[in-house]
Amino acid sequence: MEGQPTIQLVHDWFQRVWVLREPNAVEDMCTPGLIVHGMGPEPIIGASNFRTGVVDTFSAQFPEIQTEVHGVVLNGDHAGVRVRFTLRHKTKGWMMMEGATFVRYEGVKIAEAWNYIDFLSLLIQTGSVSEDAMVALLYD
Repeated sequence: MEGQPTIQLVHDWFQRVWVLREPNAVEDMCTPGLIVHGMGPEPIIGASNFRTGVVDTFSAQFPEIQTEVHGVVLNGDHAGVRVRFTLRHKTKGWMMMEGATFVRYEGVKIAEAWNYIDFLSLLIQTGSVSEDAMVALLYD
């Protein structure tokens, strides 16, 4: 499947970017015009913007990250993946969050990604929001 996304490419993304923190992994594995959804109210445009705005910032707060890919589905130039992150916060210890990401490839490079990550559980674990934050939102 040369020129097409593979399960190995998906695993390589999490390993190179989040676990090994290879400095050029994002730019190597993505198109320059990468579009990333689900990391804030507006999409992030550009591989280098994603690296500096998300990967570098996140990595500074979590100096150690482990990933477990729990399932990958390939469909043409798209891949869907379920993943668990086990992270060590720089002052608050080990935490865990799970999520899913859907990716569109151009050849073997990521061109667009939609992230559905349980950041609320991470915010609760860091103490940034209370455990009943979701209930408060729903019943306010």
